[in-house]
Amino acid sequence: MTSPNLKLQKVTILGIAGSPRAGNTEIMVREALAGATEVSGVRTRFFSFHRRRFGPCVGECWEYCASHGDCCFMDDFQEFLELWLAADGILFGVPVYHMSVPAQVKAAIDRLGNVLASYFGDDLPRFSKVCAALTQGLDAFGGQELTLQYLLGHFVLMNCLAVSGDLLQSYIGAAGVAPGIELDAIQRNERALAVARNVGRRVAEMSCIVKAGLAALGDELPEKYFFRREMLGRK
Repeated sequence: MTSPNLKLQKVTILGIAGSPRAGNTEIMVREALAGATEVSGVRTRFFSFHRRRFGPCVGECWEYCASHGDCCFMDDFQEFLELWLAADGILFGVPVYHMSVPAQVKAAIDRLGNVLASYFGDDLPRFSKVCAALTQGLDAFGGQELTLQYLLGHFVLMNCLAVSGDLLQSYIGAAGVAPGIELDAIQRNERALAVARNVGRRVAEMSCIVKAGLAALGDELPEKYFFRREMLGRK
């Protein structure tokens, strides 16, 4: 039975398809978002890296980040940042590229971390976003676990809460094999899609639980737990 508190919480779950192609990764992420909508009160958003531009972080312009709470390079990072900040939970999917994440994803999360760390310094908010990783590759031993671990490290570094799906289907996220180079090959892997859906539901449930807990504790917690968008802007 679903807890009454879960039904009362209104949460936003962001699905990120971190692939340069609009194909297998997007299919997994959308399946995870479908799982999230099985929980009452969930709103979903979607962001794809397909045909998006993300330049790398150069580091030497950190003073701009520190004073503006943004990156001085104007590309698709700004939309990514706004969606990331607004989400209560995040389903981050990527394909395996050279045993890790694609370069565009590395660039985006480098800039995300550097903008927020430069602006807030030692007062980086405890975002407590519930996050899960999804990945797919061409082979069962093609780097999926290493890629999931990379994303889990990113979640922890950003003061977020990493979760997975249910054993035995999911260990540290949703990992699948796309049996072919075709853009929709993952659809032939029913297990991968089922695990993605399970992971999506878990993120939605835990997001409701975390949001209810924060609301219940209120003034008993440090202000770091209650990020508001107006906290990030020109100083």
